[in-house]
Amino acid sequence: MTAPARTRRRCRRCSTPPGCPPRFAPRKPPPAPWSGATAAGCSVRPGRTRRPTRASRDRWRSTRATTRPSSGSLTPPGRCNSCRPPSISSVALARLLAAAGAFVEAAERAQDVVAAEPENPRSTELLASILADAGAVDRLRPLVARMQQTYPDREDTLYYAAMVSFLSGDLPEAIARAERVVRMNPRSALAYNLIGSASASLGDRDRAREAFRASLEANPREASTYVNLGLLDLESGNPDGALAYFVESLTLDPN
Repeated sequence: MTAPARTRRRCRRCSTPPGCPPRFAPRKPPPAPWSGATAAGCSVRPGRTRRPTRASRDRWRSTRATTRPSSGSLTPPGRCNSCRPPSISSVALARLLAAAGAFVEAAERAQDVVAAEPENPRSTELLASILADAGAVDRLRPLVARMQQTYPDREDTLYYAAMVSFLSGDLPEAIARAERVVRMNPRSALAYNLIGSASASLGDRDRAREAFRASLEANPREASTYVNLGLLDLESGNPDGALAYFVESLTLDPN
């Protein structure tokens, strides 16, 4: 799935910009219905992947991610780490593994990227997105705490803090945190989708529908948003409307 546009900032040292627990159906990884987090019916999809298999979940619980020491800065002269994107091949492999539901392997790859580029916030954000998609809140929480200390005002830091609240079942706090993301970036489709999923899980269908529609305006190609709107229509007694949303979702993401 295509993630919404992120706020870009320029480094002071150079001119190169750096690159559901509740009942309703929110990146792959996570992103099923309300998709992204795993709610029993709710689909907030912060990322873009399939649900993990039972074997994958078992391996996740039994596997501890390992890190290896950084071999030193690989930053070219005149550029700082925060300006340089993580290794394209490593990032691509991590996302590919996450999309296949192999969250343990994906997290290990992402951890390698973090170890190689510890000062690059986008490396940490890659790992956060995979942990969020896997619903691994116990590992996501301390990671987000470090992000809040190091990069407190970055959009992804605020978004994944909201995801921690959502996955922990603190829906009002998740909404409040996601709304802060929206104030920073009114085009954050993922934040709107999270607000909608949390609101739907709290029974506030009107607010949920408004948030999901705002998410579509920001990113009309996010399949999970159509799933969420379809679920709302089903619960509201509008099966025809729900079917139209589900068909649109399958058109964008057959998986």
